[in-house]
Amino acid sequence: MDAYAIKGIAMVQSTSTMLVSPVRLQSGLSPETSSDISPRRSSSDHDGLTNGRLPVLDAASHAVPRVSVIIVNWNRLDDILFGLRYLRKSGYPDLEIIIVDNGSNKRTVARLSEIKGIRLLCLPRNEGPSHARNVGMAAATGKYLLLLDSDAVLAKRCLADVVTEMEADPSVAIAGFRVMNWHTRKIDQWLYAQSYATHGDRQFQTYSFSAAGALIRADALREVGGFWEQLFIYNEEVELSIRLIRAGYRILYTPQGRVFHRPCGDGRASKASYFKNQIRNWIWIFFRHYPRPQAWWKTGVYSALYLVKGLANRHPLACLRGILEGIGGRDVAAEFADKMTPEAARLIQSLNRRRRVALWNLATTESPRRKRVARSTERAEQRVMNGQDAMDEDLVAAMGQ
Repeated sequence: MDAYAIKGIAMVQSTSTMLVSPVRLQSGLSPETSSDISPRRSSSDHDGLTNGRLPVLDAASHAVPRVSVIIVNWNRLDDILFGLRYLRKSGYPDLEIIIVDNGSNKRTVARLSEIKGIRLLCLPRNEGPSHARNVGMAAATGKYLLLLDSDAVLAKRCLADVVTEMEADPSVAIAGFRVMNWHTRKIDQWLYAQSYATHGDRQFQTYSFSAAGALIRADALREVGGFWEQLFIYNEEVELSIRLIRAGYRILYTPQGRVFHRPCGDGRASKASYFKNQIRNWIWIFFRHYPRPQAWWKTGVYSALYLVKGLANRHPLACLRGILEGIGGRDVAAEFADKMTPEAARLIQSLNRRRRVALWNLATTESPRRKRVARSTERAEQRVMNGQDAMDEDLVAAMGQ
């Protein structure tokens, strides 16, 4: 089975669950595709543009392209129920909602199976978000795929704007959303080389995206394949982005697309696991895509960087284990003979050129300040969970911005 093959899917018996036969996404780039990074047709030469303006989607029309929402769940029932309420108020007329359960407990599966209007795909065990997303994306029928974390809430009335952008520019494979913190209303995830202070409100081409909130062109995904499942978790978005860029597509940060992240420590990997898997996966990505001399050079640079970051965050041994596991297991990339050209490497480097690196980029998931702010919203959230839609005015206004 290749790296992107999708294994069998176990289903629960429910009217809201559809039985899906085992499927597979097309595996990675072919040698012919990997060396071709000529750009796709961009918005400047798209037939749908008139006088430089984007064609506007009519939300009341049935002609809008279908969007399949993919949400991976692992024992996050309350988060899923909360997010679904807002998702159904998105205002987009053609949504297909797919929840892939990654081996949750029986109570969670039983409750999800009772929800109408969703497709529930149940996996027998937790095989990581990469595999679960591949299962959901393979079962999707939409022209576009919206990835959402289980604890992410889609802002109102933003999805149609991002779809309009992608309809006008077929060179865009992925539009990464702005990920805000639900409690503080400040930026929650910023993975880009540019500063949020200068680029937070600007659309720009980039090297990767966050799967907490992103819209993907399904045809582009079929061309290059799904997430690399051997990475399990962390940096799988980077690896997928590299394949798409090598195929001539673009990855954009689109500030008009917004999701609100409701961070919680439950069900999350430890910080030690975060650092170990981060550097391990970086090393595997280097050997997957770069010629061997360049892969070794990048491995050395990133290993040194992560050891410093590990010391700063009191997890040096976790980083060391990740480095050893990455180098020792680099043969996982041996089956991929197609390495990127110098031109492609320069392009990707230009999209991720950093002048400084944050050593303390792991904020405590539930800091004292976040806990204080969270307590002020708990009662409003509980009313929503109980089916009472009378949210506090500040929350409603923030979600509608």
